[in-house]
Amino acid sequence: MAPLALAYFTALIVHSAALLFLAFSKNRAGLWLLRAGVAVLAIAVFILCWQARRPPLYGMFEIMITVTLVSGLCGVFGRGADAKRLWPWVTGANLVLLLFALTRPKVPGLDFYMYDYLWTAGFFFLRNLALGCLLFAALAFLASLSNQDQRQALTWRGRNYLLVGCALFLAGEMSGSYWALNWMGDFWLWGRGFLMSTLMFLSAMFAFHLPAGLGGRPRLAAALGALPGVLVMVITIWSQIVEGV
Repeated sequence: MAPLALAYFTALIVHSAALLFLAFSKNRAGLWLLRAGVAVLAIAVFILCWQARRPPLYGMFEIMITVTLVSGLCGVFGRGADAKRLWPWVTGANLVLLLFALTRPKVPGLDFYMYDYLWTAGFFFLRNLALGCLLFAALAFLASLSNQDQRQALTWRGRNYLLVGCALFLAGEMSGSYWALNWMGDFWLWGRGFLMSTLMFLSAMFAFHLPAGLGGRPRLAAALGALPGVLVMVITIWSQIVEGV
């Protein structure tokens, strides 16, 4: 078995075992397995970068191992009682996302000739990093719905990572804008991809600027805070399925 495929299937198995232990409240063993799974994902990303001579950019397999690595790193390095409540959420979400890549070739995606252009690579790579942070933020907000004693701490953790995710997302959009300017110039046209990006950004901004009347309803605020991460993952997965990459 090729090294990249071996790393992927190892991460899949280790995450499955971690979720099983966490489900039976074996938190210590579950955490160590989650850490091991994240370490294997880091190895997988390193192998991909080595083989492709570039960072992971596009395609279901490349996106999923990058997003799960970022989300996993956010989870295993968290401190505090609220961080423990997130371990099952992170493990379960990573496992689901890795399963989406199960039928995809475990190799770097086809190289687009513009991947060598700094602003093109920056757009895709920063988008992947943003997806990982936005996913983790969504998990924190969702976990706050079922953990009333840690609701405030989980909400603040989700808000912080939502902010980081938005910053990375906007940095990627800036890189993509410069790419589009130099590629298409005055021939640029509004398209479906730009609409999706706008919807992602607006959903995040709405979560940051809730009306005063909604601020006192923590469950609704948490649901709205989770919306950007859920939305970007659904859009990303759907686009990869439709495009078959």
